[in-house]
Amino acid sequence: MPRRWPKLTSPSAGSWGLPGTGIMRPASAPMAAYSALLMQQIRPGEGSKTGVVPGSGKITLELGPDGLSTWYVSYVAISTTTGAADTSTATAQTGPAVTTGLVPAGQSYAGGGDSINLGGAALVPGDYIIVTWAGAKPGDQAFIRAYGNQQVLV
Repeated sequence: MPRRWPKLTSPSAGSWGLPGTGIMRPASAPMAAYSALLMQQIRPGEGSKTGVVPGSGKITLELGPDGLSTWYVSYVAISTTTGAADTSTATAQTGPAVTTGLVPAGQSYAGGGDSINLGGAALVPGDYIIVTWAGAKPGDQAFIRAYGNQQVLV
């Protein structure tokens, strides 16, 4: 005699309802529904990036807007876990993630903790803030955080 399993009484993991009930995912709003623009601060989760310095002491971190937002960046804060004792050099550039079209933005000789002025640089999706450390301590965490405003659709 074949074994009978009990009737399923709870939703399957990752589903929208019981199997066979015809419940489907709610429809998404079309892009045309988002027409108003909102100016807000760049949020910490969107405007920060971290990485581990390799043995060479050189690391590059890229950070930029995604989706349909535009960033107006006042400055970028840079730091490493060594802190003020870190005498590495950090160079900031803005532009696309290719070598052509990059705009030098500034340089710091205190790569362990400093800020680099970007003067309200406007970044659209595909443009980045690119910070490169040279001479950093291997194994350190390098960190960048963008400060400014972003324009988003709501």
